[in-house]
Amino acid sequence: MKNKLMTWAMVLLCLCNTLNAAEVADDSAKSDAVYSASAPASVKEASDLAALLSSRYPNTHFSGVKPSPVAHLFEVTMGHSLAYVDSTGEHFVFGHIYDMARNKDLTADVVADLNKIDPSSLPVGDAIVTVKGDGSRIVNLFSDPVCHFCQQFEHTLDGMTNVRIQTWLVPLQPGSDELAKKIWCAADRNKAWRAWMLGRSEPQPTPSKCDTSALQRNLELAQRLQTAGTPTIISGSGRVHSGAMDSSELSVWLASDHSPADGSVSIPE
Repeated sequence: MKNKLMTWAMVLLCLCNTLNAAEVADDSAKSDAVYSASAPASVKEASDLAALLSSRYPNTHFSGVKPSPVAHLFEVTMGHSLAYVDSTGEHFVFGHIYDMARNKDLTADVVADLNKIDPSSLPVGDAIVTVKGDGSRIVNLFSDPVCHFCQQFEHTLDGMTNVRIQTWLVPLQPGSDELAKKIWCAADRNKAWRAWMLGRSEPQPTPSKCDTSALQRNLELAQRLQTAGTPTIISGSGRVHSGAMDSSELSVWLASDHSPADGSVSIPE
């Protein structure tokens, strides 16, 4: 009797193991099926997704679609906004993608390109222009004469070579308006600007007949471009950086002043 009971127990154990294995296999198959349904299947190319998005969301202007650095996600631009979208066009992810191995923000450069400013829209006649060396590197600058970080950045620029610096005075901070007028109305604006920013040497009082309307236009320009305070730096290609940089950071930033082809698919109007 004892042997029979042991035999039946072994049979039951084997049967339970078989059933459990079948359940696991079935669950795994279901999981694979769910994943397959959400993985890229019918829409694999950026051009297909571009057409899908246009038809699915007709009230949203999608300006470009391309594969993202992450599998099964596409990088989609909507004017100045960026999102990551799966191949179904149903799921959007807003935020930044980080490559932890390289300690690099993969989204930051894309966002910077989306927020470029057309350099040709900047009125050089309202700026103080300084050319150093061959002037091959362009630095467009919105600066306030009493801004500490602007003064700090001016020391950085003073050590740079082969740059053309175009500075728009934007008297945003308290006490900067009269100082900006004195600098703008000086016989040599460039010299007066550098003397103040580098050595805190205040220029002579403003002549009574000096036209300072450019300063108001600069304030309106900064507001129109939605620059985030001072200093704001705009490269020759229109990329925007808010805040001061040291010389090495600025050199790297200017050296990357290009727009390589990225395989993006544009969506027709």
